[in-house]
Amino acid sequence: EGQAPFALPMVTTSAEAAKIKKPMLASSTLCKYFDVIDAVRRKTGGEGVVKLPDIQSPMGIAALIWNKADLFVAMHEEPEAVKELAEKVQSFLADFFDEWFARYGKDFIAHFPDYYMPYGVTLSDDEIGAVSSKMFKEFFEPGLRFLTERYGALGIHCCAHARHQWENLRGLQNLKLLNLNTGAAHVHDAFDFFKDKCAQWNEWFDADVPFWQAAERLSKGTRCVINVNAETKEEALRLSELLNEKYGKV
Repeated sequence: EGQAPFALPMVTTSAEAAKIKKPMLASSTLCKYFDVIDAVRRKTGGEGVVKLPDIQSPMGIAALIWNKADLFVAMHEEPEAVKELAEKVQSFLADFFDEWFARYGKDFIAHFPDYYMPYGVTLSDDEIGAVSSKMFKEFFEPGLRFLTERYGALGIHCCAHARHQWENLRGLQNLKLLNLNTGAAHVHDAFDFFKDKCAQWNEWFDADVPFWQAAERLSKGTRCVINVNAETKEEALRLSELLNEKYGKV
């Protein structure tokens, strides 16, 4: 009562995981998303860019299906069983994305934060903080690579403490935007580390000073979203002019 919804694990062993069959999209509960968006579009003249649901990576979803404590052990002792489940998830995700883009077009608003993507997919990848860099490459990277190759671009949100994965994230092809939500301690380093790789929309690293002063700490060439709130239209216009004056020609 009063809590946000969350997943409960479905299996605890590799034998149970092996019995899972990939669902048919048309008979799955994910079709509720299509019903909602279709209804909204009917009310708005059939136009408008829609927001993609919050989706984890294939391995992140596998970690929701398979009891996580047992899954982590299986990643060491029965890796092929883990990969088999992740591949089923990956295939089902592709079915969902294919149907979504066929219905609503390739462009969309990311699941989090709210940024525009002309094509590709966006997802959260929070389990990468709990595994080693080597295990990222073995278990997580294949699914991310599959999605990038199939849809052309990738946006990632991560709220795990995953600094040890930064090199792996920087190595992903066609990563367009990265959102790290782990507090201020590492964010300034992240702006510098990924500046030649992708744009970033990270939790701001110095909330005690105005954004235009904090931004002076960024290295030249950093591409980042500066998220600014305004109470009135007049304040929004003033802040917009200030941003354009300081950063519009960088």
